Amino acid sequence: MCGQPVIHSEQLGERAWLISLGGEHDLATSGELRAVISDAFCSRSEVLLDLCDASFVDSAVIGAILDAYDESSRQADEEAFLVIAQPGTPPRRVLDLLGADSIALFDDRASALETLNRSRVA
Repeated sequence: MCGQPVIHSEQLGERAWLISLGGEHDLATSGELRAVISDAFCSRSEVLLDLCDASFVDSAVIGAILDAYDESSRQADEEAFLVIAQPGTPPRRVLDLLGADSIALFDDRASALETLNRSRVA
């Protein structure tokens, strides 16, 4: 079961979506991930992408993440796309190796939600 890819999305409020990945994700699931993220952005929502249960991500998935960040930047809201990846997990190691410092990267969901809520108040 660990390797089975799962993409789950849920609306957290009027303008926020949580997208969670579980299992192994590669080219075969990157298109679905792009579509789910795009749908959330079309509704002018913030997106939290949770990679904590992803056991593997390849370059196609990383490309989808980087493209989503670029899209959120074009919408003039750099905190519209937040990524959650626990330190030491395969997805986090890949993001750290890439030096993806521009992406809003969080160790846990609570920290990402706190930042999202704080940006809404400001």
